[in-house]
Amino acid sequence: MADYIDEYDERALEIEREFNYDGYQIVRREMFAHLREPAVTIRNDSITFNTACIEGLEDTVYIQVMVSDDQHRMAIKKCNENDKDAIRSAFRS
Repeated sequence: MADYIDEYDERALEIEREFNYDGYQIVRREMFAHLREPAVTIRNDSITFNTACIEGLEDTVYIQVMVSDDQHRMAIKKCNENDKDAIRSAFRS
């Protein structure tokens, strides 16, 4: 275990010596979601909602994901199991 920690520390020091901040831009904090604001993470195989989103949908079993090209927005709508393009959610506790 000690060898692993030593290797990790050595690698961290090497990165610190070689890393250069040139070409990086600072991201304004307004770009990050606040805890009480709805936030969605979209990946190749999943969509994850933060607690602010889930609180309004906690009794929901199936959802439909809708997008508006005109408004550049996404909406989540509660639906029934047999509705077209229904997706089973994990909102229920």
